[in-house]
Amino acid sequence: MDRILKYAIDLDYSKYTSTLREAWRASIEGLNTSIAQYLQQSDVTPEITCRDAAKVDPVAAFGVLEARKHRQRGITLQMFLGLFKYYLWAYLDELEYFGGCEDDRKTAKELIIKVFSRIEHAFVVEWDTLSPELKNSELAVENRLLTNEKNKYLTMFESVFIPLLYLDTNGNIENLNHSALNLFASCDRSGAFYYSDMTVGLPAELNREVQRFIGSINDNSNSILELNLNGRAYVFELRFKRMLDISSKFSGVILSMHDVTEVGNLLSESNSLKKLNAALGEMLDKQQDIRRKHEAELFQMKKLTDMGLMINAIAHQWRQPINALGLYVQDMAEEAACGTVSGEYIDEFRENAMSLISNLSETIDDFRTFYKPDKERSDFDVIKTIGELLRLVGVQFSSKQIDISLECTCGHKNSGCISSHMNIACPQGQTAVFGFSGEFKQVFLNIIYNALYSICERMEREKNLRGRLEVHVSSVNGSVSVTVQDNGTGIPSGVLSKIFDPYFTTKCEGKGTGLGLYMSKMIIEEHMKGSILAENNSTGALFTVRIPSSTVIGLSQKARSGAFGA
Repeated sequence: MDRILKYAIDLDYSKYTSTLREAWRASIEGLNTSIAQYLQQSDVTPEITCRDAAKVDPVAAFGVLEARKHRQRGITLQMFLGLFKYYLWAYLDELEYFGGCEDDRKTAKELIIKVFSRIEHAFVVEWDTLSPELKNSELAVENRLLTNEKNKYLTMFESVFIPLLYLDTNGNIENLNHSALNLFASCDRSGAFYYSDMTVGLPAELNREVQRFIGSINDNSNSILELNLNGRAYVFELRFKRMLDISSKFSGVILSMHDVTEVGNLLSESNSLKKLNAALGEMLDKQQDIRRKHEAELFQMKKLTDMGLMINAIAHQWRQPINALGLYVQDMAEEAACGTVSGEYIDEFRENAMSLISNLSETIDDFRTFYKPDKERSDFDVIKTIGELLRLVGVQFSSKQIDISLECTCGHKNSGCISSHMNIACPQGQTAVFGFSGEFKQVFLNIIYNALYSICERMEREKNLRGRLEVHVSSVNGSVSVTVQDNGTGIPSGVLSKIFDPYFTTKCEGKGTGLGLYMSKMIIEEHMKGSILAENNSTGALFTVRIPSSTVIGLSQKARSGAFGA
């Protein structure tokens, strides 16, 4: 096909032929099909005869069909036969690249020449069947059809909503549609440019884009251009496309102008929003940093407050052994004055005194362990951690007539701790969780001291009441649950939803910071990915803490040695 097209262009036949490549391809496909059909019907090369063989000869039928088509289009017999000769030459040229022996090429050449001769003969015979009057009548009908076809495509061109321009190779306007004419000349008459001598020039900014594309080697291109037209600012997406004319009759460029002004405004607003979001994000980051620092300060302040509570608990724990040690010293002095101090008495005094001193030392060690900072998260046993805390505060609660009990349910088996001084842990590691053990102690300390305050408040009203604090730990479905039940006054229903808010407290002024439960909620939910809930029941207040359990492999023998049984 390219070889035939080159002959047509070089010899000026293309000026009178189709401009689109598909028309040429369809013509050659029809010719090849007729040849293939003929070879399927006959092994003899076609000859030129006097008889009409159009109905039985596909090659002759092709010549007849082409004669009718070209006659209707106003193509002269001379023009068709001249171009058809170059069709023949193109086919013969292809034989130069045909493989096989010389005899095969000779046979193929003879076939091609006779096929083309048969087509020409059929073409001429069919061409000559009409009288001049019928030929003129046929041309008049075809002319009306072509005029209607032209008007249809012109109307389609004018009706396109997007401004369209047909530019020549120098960038001058050959034609432009109604939308483009209205844009550049404020003319609202469709077809005004095509049917008049109107002249329309391009704005300088647009002309620069046109010349840039014409000077390039690209077949198409897109660009964005801002234009001020008719007192209004536009943003256009320019889409350039070179004409798809392989005949070289119509060279030039089609330009479509897509109004993206609103899109540009949206993009501008979007960029402004992005900048605003970035600024807000930066402000939020700063506020979060301030919040984190503030929370750290609150946590430290609360820790100092709780340290005061713990020192008070230690004071209660130390009072009894210190009093006992004082009595032992006084007794020693009295025995020495009477001269009744024996070796056996001294041994007993030393043993009792050292036991009391050891008790005091253990209390100091427990206090230091309790406030020892955690460097990183790790697995720790909830039962053991709670037991350590209860050992520190047990004497203080006991002095206020409050009994403490601790139970554990793991694997549907209940275990209890009779003495809060026992060093206990879950033997199967089912109550192990992951986090900072010091933070968990802080949470539990806040809960039990709130319970202490509530129980004491009720005991002031009910003199015969004995306080009770029940702690229950269970491990079910991959989580460790800790409940703390007291028999105090409970939580007033009107404030139950606020008790975890910062700075909220139901205690008298000077007796509470309002930070304990707030910090507890933050630790459990944010640091340990658990939950904390407070509610009232018939006994008093009930706190429930649930934390995801962790698998603890190989608990130390020290932890196991204090395990309590059923």
